[in-house]
Amino acid sequence: MTAQTMLIAGAVLIFLAILVVVGSLVIGAGEPQGVARSLAIIERQITHSEVGKSELPARDRLLTPTLDRSRRLGLAFSPKGTSDRLSKMLDVAGNPRTGRSSGSSGPRASPCSSSRSSACSSADSP
Repeated sequence: MTAQTMLIAGAVLIFLAILVVVGSLVIGAGEPQGVARSLAIIERQITHSEVGKSELPARDRLLTPTLDRSRRLGLAFSPKGTSDRLSKMLDVAGNPRTGRSSGSSGPRASPCSSSRSSACSSADSP
């Protein structure tokens, strides 16, 4: 190799070395390292899903999964449309709706207004 070729190769290698150093500084600057990283982990808020299973309350560890599994098992063994069929049967049998029954639309009467007993008369008089 001639001197000029070695000079060009050396300059290219020095340029690549500087590029690698700058690139590693830029890429590595995004995350804290060492003690700063440990402090950042301590200060970070931990979500419910990140907590270990043994640290969760008994309700979340035992009751919730058991109820979910039993619900899924019941849905798997029941035929399609069972929920709708049971809702219709309850409606026909007199399933109470939310609020008042469908027969009354006026204000409800107090127990004392329909019959005047001694308990009601003593409550009404001062």
